[in-house]
Order: sequence, then C-alpha cells, then structure tokens
Amino acid sequence: MTLRPVSGHIAEMLPLVLIVDDNEDDRYLTHRAIVRAELAKTVVELEHGVAALDLMADAERWRETVGDAPHVVALLDINMPMLSGFEVLEEIAKQRETSPEFAERLVVFIFSSSQNDTDRERAGQSDLVRGYLPKPLDVDSLRKFVTQLESMAI
Repeated sequence: MTLRPVSGHIAEMLPLVLIVDDNEDDRYLTHRAIVRAELAKTVVELEHGVAALDLMADAERWRETVGDAPHVVALLDINMPMLSGFEVLEEIAKQRETSPEFAERLVVFIFSSSQNDTDRERAGQSDLVRGYLPKPLDVDSLRKFVTQLESMAI
C-alpha cells in the first residue's frame, strides 16, 4: 500500500483515492496522473481486490487510512486475480448492509481496459458504481473523471 499526500483545488473535495488494480504499471501511471492533476490529498494503491476488502473490513486500519475524509473514491479494476472487480463490488454491497456509514463515504468507479460491452453493462447495474473509466487514464479521461466528480457534488 502506497500513501502519498498532495494538495490542490479538487483535492479539497476529494481527499482520498484508492486504486485497486493488479497491474503495477497501471497503478503507477494512474497514481502519477492523479498527483500531477492534484486531484486528491492522498492516493492509496492496492494490488488486488482481496487487499481492498481486507482494508475495508478492518475498521481500525480503515480509519487510519481514510481518517475523516468525507468521501473515498475507489478506482476498481475488473480483471484481477483472486477476486474480480465484480466480486469485490458484491462484497462491498454486503458490507454496506452492516455498515451504512461506510457505504455513504465510498464512491466507486470501474477502471478497466476492457472494451467488452457486457462488462460496462454489468458495471452499470451496480448502484455502487458511479462511472466507468478506461485504462490507461489519459488527459481526456482524467478531465471527464473530474467533471463527473464535480457534477456529483460529493
């Protein structure tokens, strides 16, 4: 898990971003783009869905990582070993039932290189998913992401 604080205009609105992706290069490039654009105060990299669920299930570790951030944006890859992004979403939905304050703070974007329409449709069926970002995250995608965040008034 990598933590790097940054500051900036949107960082005030979006204190924390979780990047959940098994590809180290994709995590690095995405992290770098977010930091360069000053989109978040803190970026946390998690190497797979199990690591994300472990963090979310451990209340003390979650509080240490998230602090008092009003919102946590998770960029969730679909195709990962151990648990797919869809399986992670199912587990988050279960956690939401037992910990509603957790769910209120979490904003999930699917972050995938998949061009499969079925994946996009399936992602859109989850009320947890607020958007679908293509990998790699380029300047245009990043701008679209920022626009979506601003329009959500999170």
